[in-house]
Amino acid sequence: MRRTVRRMIHQARRLAPTPAALLVLVLIVVSLLSSCGGESTPQIVVVTATFTPGPIVQVVTATFTAVPEGATPVPEATAEIPPTVAPVIAPTVTLAARQPTQAPSSSAAPVTDVPTEPATAAPTTAPTEALAATPVPTEAPAPSLSSYFVVYTSYEGPDLYNYGLWGMNGDGSDKFKIEGAGQASEPGFSPDGNQFVFYHWVDGLHIWNLKRETSLHVVQNGEAGFPTWSANGQKLAYFVVTESKIYTVNVDGSDNRPLTAGMRPNWALNGGFIAYDSCEANKCGIFRINPDGGGRRQLTMDSGGGAAVSPNGKKIAYWSRADGDFEVYVVNVDGSGARQLTRNGGNDALPAWAPDGKYIYYLSDQNGKAWAIMVMNADGSNARKITSVGVGNDPYRGWQYQRIAVTWNE
Repeated sequence: MRRTVRRMIHQARRLAPTPAALLVLVLIVVSLLSSCGGESTPQIVVVTATFTPGPIVQVVTATFTAVPEGATPVPEATAEIPPTVAPVIAPTVTLAARQPTQAPSSSAAPVTDVPTEPATAAPTTAPTEALAATPVPTEAPAPSLSSYFVVYTSYEGPDLYNYGLWGMNGDGSDKFKIEGAGQASEPGFSPDGNQFVFYHWVDGLHIWNLKRETSLHVVQNGEAGFPTWSANGQKLAYFVVTESKIYTVNVDGSDNRPLTAGMRPNWALNGGFIAYDSCEANKCGIFRINPDGGGRRQLTMDSGGGAAVSPNGKKIAYWSRADGDFEVYVVNVDGSGARQLTRNGGNDALPAWAPDGKYIYYLSDQNGKAWAIMVMNADGSNARKITSVGVGNDPYRGWQYQRIAVTWNE
């Protein structure tokens, strides 16, 4: 190459030193320099970065300066290559990403198309897309039975009226008699758990304040029974035994009025209705009604009684003799899905829900052995005894009126 250039320069000297000749000479030199290879050609540096997933190419040109013959060619100025080469942005990897191809070696043909996208730092390994795990909802474990507080009725005898109220933790520990209640039965907790209403033998309904340990006489009728609280704690529903009729009354004793024919009411804390047992056209079972008297409907026809609405207002537990003896059942509040929870040779009755709906307490004679307060899971599994209890033989107001009440422990 150098010899070709010198020959052209020598021939050019023979020409008249005109400006046009000089211009032709310059154009020829420039053309040769830009089209021929050799030591004096522009230097192309190919730099590859860590695979991300394709080769990263950076083209750097050096300024050309003519070199005298015999001398070692040294560029007058070289491009400064930064200590680290920033790769282009790695493409997003999808679930169907292709396998990366092998990175070309440094001897591969130079790449002249340089990405115009500004280079930014990228991780040394190609990112992989993480699958977002769908959270699996898990039901909170049921609390310990000691989280509940239970009030129940126990017959002490021998007097026919000698019933008393007892309190205990939900697991049966720390039992004590509620002395201030006197001869009493059929307790029912207020929504906040600070009070309970009960039947006092033989003068009617009283409200006992657990914090103040005081009693308020609400209904002065010795035949009243099974009192139950409204969701707002301002009213009660109860029934008169001799009339088989349900009434509602304010907690201060005012506005006492009949609602419907029936027995053993239970006011739902969610849903606003009152569940009870009654008969219609010789078909007995569980009914429901709104506090204003509307929406009355029959839910079961199995002669069930002692309805207890679950805390969420979706199910009703009750007892029935549909299979020959008293057993605990549960039914949806629309009357569907009736299901038997207990299957024993004796009597199981008077169900009461724990305040979170996880458990059902009930009264059982343990297959005829001895009466006790029992507890089971809400689906009827894992039944076990909590404490022994006395049951009277009063044919008029016996064990079928010994209601159980459950609230949260402090």
